[in-house]
Amino acid sequence: MFVVIWLFIFVYYGLCKPGGKPEIMSAEYTTVAVILFKSKILANGEHPLMLRVSKNRVRKYISIGLSCHPKFWDEKNKLPKKTHPFKEKFDSIISKAISQYKDKIIDFKYEGKDFTPDVLISVTNNPSKKITVFKYFEIKINTLKESKQIGNSKVYHDTYNQLKSFNQSKDITFSQLDFNYLNRLENHFRSKGLTDTAMSVRFRTIRALFNQAISENYVKKENAYN
Repeated sequence: MFVVIWLFIFVYYGLCKPGGKPEIMSAEYTTVAVILFKSKILANGEHPLMLRVSKNRVRKYISIGLSCHPKFWDEKNKLPKKTHPFKEKFDSIISKAISQYKDKIIDFKYEGKDFTPDVLISVTNNPSKKITVFKYFEIKINTLKESKQIGNSKVYHDTYNQLKSFNQSKDITFSQLDFNYLNRLENHFRSKGLTDTAMSVRFRTIRALFNQAISENYVKKENAYN
């Protein structure tokens, strides 16, 4: 069957390079800093303090639950000024927040795993939380759009919509992408009149997403089809 061929590619070729290790990219050009988010002004005249993750010109922001007035913020050092009434406590919170993210970046680099700012934020804040297939599709689509890869984002979006239709919008885990699921998905595609070429594109997209999930430690290769 068509799906048997793709399952074989998933296991023996899609997941590995000739040397047997997952295909990955280096996790470079990543910076983490806390900034005074001046785009938003609170009722008391302060601005939120946001942790900014930047990688390959893609920036993501997440609140650290603090705010500061511009007169108390040292823009150069990205820390409260000495005149801030709670400088010591703010410094401690900021240092801890940055360290958490830098530690995770070091883990990714040590393991040779690629990641996006979205994934870094998700893994740092929810280290034990498993990501679902649909959620990971959404992250991938947004990343492609932000990097101006519009054509690829449309392919992922089309595949995402067809999976949602097949599952009646019920999300699934990566462990559910087993032989039986892929076989049923193939039958569904055929019932919708998809050609072998069209199905090939859909299965390649799913495989690529699966590979990325493995490289980012969301899926263990040895447990992929349990």
